[in-house]
Amino acid sequence: MTQPTATLTLSLARSGGVALGLSLSLSTGSSAGPPVVGSALWLDALRPGTLFQDAARTTLAGGGDPVGSWYDPDSGIGAIQSGTARPVRAAEGLTFDGVDDFLDAAIGARPQPETLYLVLQGTGNAAATQTITDSVNSLNAGRLLTTSSASFRHLTLFSGAAVENTARAYGTLVVASLVIHGASSVLRVNGVEVAANAGTNTGSGLRLCADGGNPQSDFAGQIRMVLRYASAHSAAERLAVETWAAARHGVTL
Repeated sequence: MTQPTATLTLSLARSGGVALGLSLSLSTGSSAGPPVVGSALWLDALRPGTLFQDAARTTLAGGGDPVGSWYDPDSGIGAIQSGTARPVRAAEGLTFDGVDDFLDAAIGARPQPETLYLVLQGTGNAAATQTITDSVNSLNAGRLLTTSSASFRHLTLFSGAAVENTARAYGTLVVASLVIHGASSVLRVNGVEVAANAGTNTGSGLRLCADGGNPQSDFAGQIRMVLRYASAHSAAERLAVETWAAARHGVTL
């Protein structure tokens, strides 16, 4: 998932004030991509040309436009919304209204384990339960939710056996990592880690900002990045990706 960069070097040989020749060398390197290779889905609002107004990806979305497709050019998969319940493009992410906005990514079956990384912020919602991620066709399959209407806190993985409870104001930007692996699941938000239990439900597809099935319990906030791996990441891998995501999106861990 690395992106190539190029370095151009020019050298001019001269003899007695007369140019004799020009040499050019081109070297390539890598930058910007996730430090752990092998991602199955990388949605990132900072990647140019990946946000479209329509699910068919015919018109790019500018600031304030509705987003019908958030596209990953590497996997060829987009998180889409064909109806009117589309999030809105903000300067650095997608804003979901907490009423009916959601996106669905057709990533196929999601057997455990898997690892998800998100860069997000909550902006407020009267609902006590707000779903950030779930599967498309099954409730509580890899579901991340917040269970506090008082502030952006109480993030938990279903079945809610452990709750991340760091007090933070609405609008606070966070990097969250989720290892979804039954009773061995782990949730970490801005470096604060809790053991969790994601349950044993497995579904299909990835739904952003609403729960699987209905949908309902919509999340009010902004999503800047979603990164998925079809495996359980080690602590060292999670730290590497979290540090990279924080630097990329301006989050203080």
